[in-house]
Amino acid sequence: MKTRLFFLLLITIGLLPSAMAAPTLAEVIDAALQHHPDRLLPAARKRLADGYRRQADALLGGDPAVALSAWNDMIGNDDGYREQQASLALPLRPPGLRDARRRQAELIDGEAEALTQRLRWQVAAGVLQRLWALHLAERELALDVRQHAAAIALEKTVARRVEAGELARSELLLAQQERLTREVIVQDARSALDKARADWLSFTGSSELPASFTPTPLPAEASIDEDHPLLRPARLAMERAIAQRYETQIRRRENPVLSLYLKRDRGAARDPYNEYVGAEISIPFGTALHNAPALAEAAEQVEISRAAYAETRRQLTLNLTHARQELDRARAALTLAQKRDQLAQQRLHMSERAFELGETGLYLLLQARGKAIDAARELDRSQIRHQRAIVEYNLALGAIPE
Repeated sequence: MKTRLFFLLLITIGLLPSAMAAPTLAEVIDAALQHHPDRLLPAARKRLADGYRRQADALLGGDPAVALSAWNDMIGNDDGYREQQASLALPLRPPGLRDARRRQAELIDGEAEALTQRLRWQVAAGVLQRLWALHLAERELALDVRQHAAAIALEKTVARRVEAGELARSELLLAQQERLTREVIVQDARSALDKARADWLSFTGSSELPASFTPTPLPAEASIDEDHPLLRPARLAMERAIAQRYETQIRRRENPVLSLYLKRDRGAARDPYNEYVGAEISIPFGTALHNAPALAEAAEQVEISRAAYAETRRQLTLNLTHARQELDRARAALTLAQKRDQLAQQRLHMSERAFELGETGLYLLLQARGKAIDAARELDRSQIRHQRAIVEYNLALGAIPE
């Protein structure tokens, strides 16, 4: 017992972390990343880079081949003529191909890292989208529960005043209708929260929510960087297409082949065997007509990748403009929602006071309460929209929240 109290004391003063501490946003994003179906793609791309690198480090430009042959005159005069030959063909690497393959491996490695960064950016956006939906559902449920409790208390107050003869019985029916309406709204809010929680669990793989954080917008004058998680893959794809075109130009003809021969023969059965050693090199001529399709396709891929890169940059710049506009709008909407909520709460307070004094009826009180509820709900939504707009603006710039 004393030991447990001692550890609880250490947790309280911060010397030991609590086992129940909420995970950070970065930890939640990491967990969701491990739960994402595309998490293995960067590793597969890394293996592709390793394959290019091993090929670049190979001594030969292709697979060696061994050929064996034998001749005799058994079908003819059968004088004992015999000939055997063995050859070893060694494909040679064209000049520059090794460096071209190594460049391809470097670019594919970069693509694997870019895929990891892009996937983390996409997962972070998905996590935050579901987090805002969950927070909004929780706030709406809390508001509806409070309003349901207020409706129950109002119904009791009206029933007591009806029994005292201060209010007509129709007022009690109106209060009961209000209470039932609020009860239905609470049920709908619980259902919406359950759906938001299920969506969160499906995407992140955990029901835990991150510790609360306050997003801070990046500078308004910031612009799209070359290392943006969505732009970097497009840039690397363009660079890889250019490298592939260069490699295609190098490989415009077949590999030269060095062949080594070992030959053994005799003219007749009485003759001794003669042995020979020889070498041959074969250098193919690469004609423009034969390699035109491959070179044209490589050039086409370069233009396609350049267009994709330009379109990605254009779209990211447009998204940033929209995100900056939405942030300004959300900031202004939050200010208006705060003012509206203050006025609605003041009106509700005055209406409640007038109802208590018998200066106004229940209908006007419920009308003021409905306006106050709408204002409070809009304030909650505006606060969530403002925080979401900040994060979406940062995401548009390529920043991944931590």
